[in-house]
Amino acid sequence: LHVRSRRQRQMCIRDRTITDDAGCTKDTSITINQPDSINISPNVVTDILCNGDDNGSINISVSGGNAPVNWTWSSSDPSFTDPGGNATVLDPVDGGTYTISVTDALSCTKDTTLTINEPDIIFSNGNVTNVTCSGLTNGAITLNLSGGTGAYNTTWTSSVVGFADPNTDNLINLDSGSYSLNVIDDKDSGEPRLSHKIDRSTGMYNGRQVLKKKTAKQ
Repeated sequence: LHVRSRRQRQMCIRDRTITDDAGCTKDTSITINQPDSINISPNVVTDILCNGDDNGSINISVSGGNAPVNWTWSSSDPSFTDPGGNATVLDPVDGGTYTISVTDALSCTKDTTLTINEPDIIFSNGNVTNVTCSGLTNGAITLNLSGGTGAYNTTWTSSVVGFADPNTDNLINLDSGSYSLNVIDDKDSGEPRLSHKIDRSTGMYNGRQVLKKKTAKQ
């Protein structure tokens, strides 16, 4: 008795040919079913609009595997709690990474990590040039802005009589006094948090925070 085998479709089908001593044969096919793999599809991942907000969201769908299929969520955000119930939507969430861990009835598993991006805080580094002598108007403020999203819109106000915002980031030909800056980015993130004083000494400011938290428009 001789048995000849042939495999097809990555071991899903096995063909067997049995031959006895008289040359009689019998063909038999054995099918080995392979379940669908677990698939995790991120339908929508919405990033944070402004630093400090919690308006991110995740929407996913899970398919395949051996039913029943269950999953849990974890995150790099220490304040996050898994909503449970095989949640497919996380909304709202803070910036960070969010990992879904799926397990089916045969203990097959699949993990997928999704990232909610959050813009850096709007920051200003720059120089203040003070007025050299009483009566002169040769003070200046030079900005170096970073963080936020896209372009900046800066607005200056001052206690100095006659001052008018020149609609520029940097200020020149300044009299001594206090100057306040409001910075808004493309997402309307920002608030007036910087105040600079021009006097008769040389000064410098570095790493001044502009944005703490503000809800942005969509």
